[in-house]
Amino acid sequence: MALFTYDFAFVGGDTRFIYMAEFLDHKGYKIIIYAPSDGKGLPDCPRAESLEEAVSQARTIIGGIPFTSGNMSIRHTGKKEDMTTTKLLSVLKENQILFAGCLKQSFIKECADKNVMCFDFMADDKVTIYNTIATAEGAIAEAVMCYPDNIHGSKSLVIGYGKCGKSLAERLKGLYSETTVCTRSTVDREWARANGHKTISFETLGDKIGEYHLIFNTVPKMILDKKLLYAANSNSIILDIASAPGGVDYKVAKKLGMNARLYPSLPGKYAPKASGNILGYYVISTISQMPQSNKLRGI
Repeated sequence: MALFTYDFAFVGGDTRFIYMAEFLDHKGYKIIIYAPSDGKGLPDCPRAESLEEAVSQARTIIGGIPFTSGNMSIRHTGKKEDMTTTKLLSVLKENQILFAGCLKQSFIKECADKNVMCFDFMADDKVTIYNTIATAEGAIAEAVMCYPDNIHGSKSLVIGYGKCGKSLAERLKGLYSETTVCTRSTVDREWARANGHKTISFETLGDKIGEYHLIFNTVPKMILDKKLLYAANSNSIILDIASAPGGVDYKVAKKLGMNARLYPSLPGKYAPKASGNILGYYVISTISQMPQSNKLRGI
C-alpha cells in the first residue's frame, strides 16, 4: 500500500474549501493545497506546484462544488493547464479517496475502474440541507442589492419546491414577501399551501408570471423560455439559482432588457465558513465509517 505524506490534498474549489482546509488543519490533519480560490488563509499550509504533486502525496483528494466547469476542467481560480479530469485520472492511485460535488457519473465510473472511491458532497442529505440554507440566504442578499424596493410587500415567485425551493420560500415569507410557489407536483403544491404560500401550476404560469417582482428559479433545466419571458414583467428581476447552465433563456432576457442572472455557488460567497465546516464534518464522518485500512490518522 502506498504511503502518503498528507491526509488531504485540496484541488481547486471556492472559499468554502479554504475554510474546510482550515477546519481540518485545526483538527490535526496534514493538508496540501493546489490552485485554491485565493491566497488567503492557512499561511503555513504547503502549496503544491502541480496537480500531480498534490494528488500523489495525499490519501484523500478534496475537490470543489461543482467539481468541474465544462466537460474536463476542474473548477478553480486561475489558469492551471493541468487542472483537468484527464490529468487527475492519470495520477490517481488505487485505494485513494475523492470527495467533490456534482460529480459526473462517467467520471465516477472511471475512478471505480482504478479502484478509487468517490463521494459526492451533494448526494448527502445533511450537506444539501445546510447548503440550501446558505443558498437561500445568498439569493435573498442578491435580491436586496438589485431590487429597488423593499422585499417586504413584494410579490415573489419561487419555481421549484425541492430542498432549495422550500428553504427560499420560507425565508421570503419571513421577510413578508407575498410568496408563490410554482411546481408540477400536486403534492408539493399542497405542502407549499400548508406552509403558508400561494401556489400555481406550470400550466397557469404563463398567465400569472407578469404579476411578480422577484422570480427565483431553482429548477436545473430550461424553464423561463422565450414565451414565458415575453409574458413576464420587463421590470421583474430574475434570480436563477439552479445548477449551471440554469433555467433561463438568457439571450431572450438580454434582448428584452431584463435583469436576469445565474447565481452559482452562493454558499461559497455568503456562508463559506459555515459551509466549509459542514463539509469537513461530513468528510471525517464518512471516512470514520470505512474499514480500518482506509481511515485517516487520528480518527
